[in-house]
Amino acid sequence: MQPQKPIILYVVKHPHRIQEIATRAGLSPATVDRVLHQRGGVRESTARRVHRAITDLDRESVPELGPRERAGLDVESGATAAYLVEQWLHDRAGDVLVVAGTDTEQRIDGFRKVLGPARRLYLVTDPDQVRPTLAGTRAVRAVYVPRSGGCAEVVAAFDAEGRNYDVFLAHGLDPETLPLLRERRINAVLDEEPGPAFARVSGAPPGAVKIITPFNAPVS
Repeated sequence: MQPQKPIILYVVKHPHRIQEIATRAGLSPATVDRVLHQRGGVRESTARRVHRAITDLDRESVPELGPRERAGLDVESGATAAYLVEQWLHDRAGDVLVVAGTDTEQRIDGFRKVLGPARRLYLVTDPDQVRPTLAGTRAVRAVYVPRSGGCAEVVAAFDAEGRNYDVFLAHGLDPETLPLLRERRINAVLDEEPGPAFARVSGAPPGAVKIITPFNAPVS
């Protein structure tokens, strides 16, 4: 007889009532209670149904931001990115390469307002423009990508030019930025909507700017 595969359960903090979770998962409240409090006696598939129900309920409870709130949050994100650049470069000289994209104007505006006056900002609108820009200056020491996508191409462009950077800040935790963050090719990712599960872990409310580093990045 094959040994039974151990069931790995996780205690997850959540604001939902057990009855609410049970209804969503199609299980009894007693079963949900056993899963949440690791009392055993449940199948692994049942535990997954409970956690999937919690995830679905989380997703429905996240408030939507209006246009004004979204614009303000974008400005805050850009300002936070510039603050981190200044903190990490500190008193070292160095300019900043910004790779813009669709709907990044507010983030870049916030970034400009906080970036130190001694630093020049090189603005490009496509990762393909990174190599020509680097070829024209040796002063770039930091990178800010306020757009979705393109980070891997920017890293590749620096490698192709034989160049290094001291600071690389990206926007939005996704399948492209997460591996780069784990490999320390990106210093931090600014995320305004990393999902309710990460919001629970980080303690930050949905709609706030989260600073995600290799040390607090989600496992998967």
